[in-house]
Amino acid sequence: MTIKRIRIIDIVLIAYIISVFLFTAELDEIYISNIVFVIYGILVFFNIFQSNHGKITLKNTQFFLPIFLLAVVTIPIAINSSLAVEKAQTLALLIILFIMIYNTYHTEGNYNYILIGFLIGGTILSVRVVSLYGIALIGNSMSIGMRVGRDILQLTYLGRYTYIAAIVALYLAYYKGKRIMFVLYAFCGFICVSSESRQSLITLIVVTTLLFLWKDFSKKKIYSLIRVMIVIAIVISLFRLPVLQAVTRRLIDGLTLQQTQYAGSFSDVKRIEMIRQGLIVFIHNPIFGIGLGGAREVVTGIISEYKYLHNNYAELLCCGGILGFIAYYSIYVVLFKRVRKTIILKGKNDELVLSIALLLGQLISDMFAVNYYGKIQYIIFAYCFLSLSRRESVDVSIEGE
Repeated sequence: MTIKRIRIIDIVLIAYIISVFLFTAELDEIYISNIVFVIYGILVFFNIFQSNHGKITLKNTQFFLPIFLLAVVTIPIAINSSLAVEKAQTLALLIILFIMIYNTYHTEGNYNYILIGFLIGGTILSVRVVSLYGIALIGNSMSIGMRVGRDILQLTYLGRYTYIAAIVALYLAYYKGKRIMFVLYAFCGFICVSSESRQSLITLIVVTTLLFLWKDFSKKKIYSLIRVMIVIAIVISLFRLPVLQAVTRRLIDGLTLQQTQYAGSFSDVKRIEMIRQGLIVFIHNPIFGIGLGGAREVVTGIISEYKYLHNNYAELLCCGGILGFIAYYSIYVVLFKRVRKTIILKGKNDELVLSIALLLGQLISDMFAVNYYGKIQYIIFAYCFLSLSRRESVDVSIEGE
């Protein structure tokens, strides 16, 4: 990863990503992230006038408009219009965030600062967990199936953010030759596992394996296969360790919905019930759903502390119908098609490999969480579109010469 001269706007973007990791899970802390967002927006405004003579590019923004327009037009028919308005406003801000990041880096600068933000944010979270509990207590807690980190952040977020940091560290170590990053991968990965977030455990294992698989795959397929077998053997060996037995049991029990001391039966059963109710609502409202945000009405009476269905696929079907589902996941279709076309025409690129890995990780996470209105989701979208656009522009300029 080439690091160019860092600008103030780069520093503020990194600070914003870190603030998302640290300050967007609790209502009394969100204002911190919002302040950094406003500062970043002001810098983007001046940067556009200074570098682009006031010209704002809306390239790739059109792919986000269908889900936003659906959110707006379904407000009158939404089961809860105020919630629908709230989600429409959220999507509008997320699209603005995408536009700001894209305009920051589509012509100059180093969009890999996005990855640095991910890495620093996840590492800070990991350090906070260790400083609060200590390595020994974390290990003992994992051995008895006790989840670690609840005092710092909601455990689902803790697992997700440390997973992202771990994957970025692995990418920098394995693809960019920065071997010291293997240490950060192990460190953030360890905290990710200690959170016992199942979505993060699965994505960490799958994406780690795929990153090892895709390294020089076209040239040395047999070596790639050997690497994958080694990774799988290491993962299996690690999860057979006594300290990880409870984590493994909770993961298996949660996926199979067995009610044991590790599975957290109340939470698991309720989550399945929420998803089932959401799909029943979809069957009765298959085209437009009940309006974005309407999942809160569906889960009322099932489990009081949650306001969503814990499954992005089910929530989009329930709240946006088949049109909402298609509108959102068409973004993934566009990205995967463009990545595939670019790789076929121009050859594999490390940053495109990472884009695929991040997108695949989000698709896996969607089975356990609701991400379509998440800030990190749109920052990942921005990184993926930038990696494509900058790759395409470089290739075009080379051919022109």
